[in-house]
Amino acid sequence: MLQKLISALILFSSFTAHSEILNWALEEGSLDWKSAVEICKSKSMRLPTKKELLSVYKTPERKKWKNNWYWTNDELDKERAWIVVLNVGDIVHIPKHYHNHVRCIQ
Repeated sequence: MLQKLISALILFSSFTAHSEILNWALEEGSLDWKSAVEICKSKSMRLPTKKELLSVYKTPERKKWKNNWYWTNDELDKERAWIVVLNVGDIVHIPKHYHNHVRCIQ
């Protein structure tokens, strides 16, 4: 039990430290990947990496995010990019023309 508590505190503190470095914008809605990249660039921001989004999954912070499927800036190829499914901590590649939720970071 104590080990689980210590692990939870370490995860929370690493997210807190991580989120102090990265400035998470409010959700931009549901967009295709190209539009998501463009809207982040227009704000002098970018899409998060898979690792950055997964860091949210590993903390209680994910419950504050209203949606589950978010674009990352990681591309599989010209046609597909990676998303993170926050409610299960999964990473999936899908066609870039699909619409998914967007959170830009700085």
